[in-house]
Amino acid sequence: MEKQYLDSDYTLWEPLEPKCEERLCQKPERRHSYVKIFVTRFFKNKLAIVGLCVLMMISILAIVGPILSSKTYDKTNLELVNLPAYFDMYQVENGKYVFIHPDYYLIQVKENGEIIKRLKAKKIDQEKCNGIYELSGHELVVDYGHYARAQKRGKRDNTKVTLSCDGKNLSVYKKSINRTYIFGTDVLGRDMFARTIYSARNSLIIAITATLINTLIGVFLGSLAGYSGGIVDSIIMRLADVLSTIPMLLMVIMLMVVMGPGIATVIFVLGISNWLSLARIVRSQMLSLREREFVLASCVMNGGKMWILRKHLVPNILPSVITCMSLMLPDIIFTESFLSFIGLGTGSSSVSWGTMVSNGLEGMKVFPYQLIIPVVAVCLATLSFNFIGKAMESAMTSHAN
Repeated sequence: MEKQYLDSDYTLWEPLEPKCEERLCQKPERRHSYVKIFVTRFFKNKLAIVGLCVLMMISILAIVGPILSSKTYDKTNLELVNLPAYFDMYQVENGKYVFIHPDYYLIQVKENGEIIKRLKAKKIDQEKCNGIYELSGHELVVDYGHYARAQKRGKRDNTKVTLSCDGKNLSVYKKSINRTYIFGTDVLGRDMFARTIYSARNSLIIAITATLINTLIGVFLGSLAGYSGGIVDSIIMRLADVLSTIPMLLMVIMLMVVMGPGIATVIFVLGISNWLSLARIVRSQMLSLREREFVLASCVMNGGKMWILRKHLVPNILPSVITCMSLMLPDIIFTESFLSFIGLGTGSSSVSWGTMVSNGLEGMKVFPYQLIIPVVAVCLATLSFNFIGKAMESAMTSHAN
């Protein structure tokens, strides 16, 4: 007996499950661009954001500060040397205020902390360790021998200096910020704030210019060695090996001694001494990229070497180059500060954080702010660049993986 076939037996397809239908109806997942992925991963790094904010603040001060400030880095005032940024204010009478300088003389100030002038002493008694001043008919006596006398009597009294007005001891009226000199003054009466922002400008100019010079040299030689290969590669790499055997700092110091201090000299010396590691990185990437299909296709189409380098190879190594640049900047800032610290940097005609550190080292115990301010500035700048560089490196490495 023949088998009877129904129409359902000839069904060529079966209905899809609901989940499969939804999956097919969904739009394809949109791929994000490389730049968007990089920016997203970069801003997930909190230290990078902090470093970027600090660097923007330093850059704005370096650019706008010298224009808005009425003081310059080299203007001296020997009447107001070593002024602190924060002091104890005493009230002599209504509207008359003074503070005791660390060198035990009186400075007249306004109630808001603005400096008026240095008071001239009527008499200095070295035996009694006091100085006598006059302000608006009041006799002021600064006694800086109080601590020594208390020690001799065996009393515990940490008060190093006292101020009396017409025979009555004055107590501290309030603590005030120096409104005239925000960061105080140095040993020659120069404004520390003006010197700090001028130093920031010089350091950023030197660091950015020297980094660009190093980048051009490193990318050019690394690309040429990696793509050309053969004897060209051997010559460039042997040159890099010879230069790498010489300590970089020693080579920089030798060149600075021969050429003399100055901003242009520092830029030139630092601009030709930090390209070795970048050239090696570029060369290694070129050795890999030159075997890719798009490069071989360009060669088949009679593309010249320089055209292939400019159009295909260099754009593909830009992420690594930018990362190396961001990590090179803090090294150059620190090296420039060190050269200025030992007297081989920007010279006496300019100002640098290293010069400020060298000057502040002499009075570190009495006037510590003169050393702390430039040291903090150098640390903030180098750490900011390091945070940004590490975040860029991490974002690019994650995307590559």
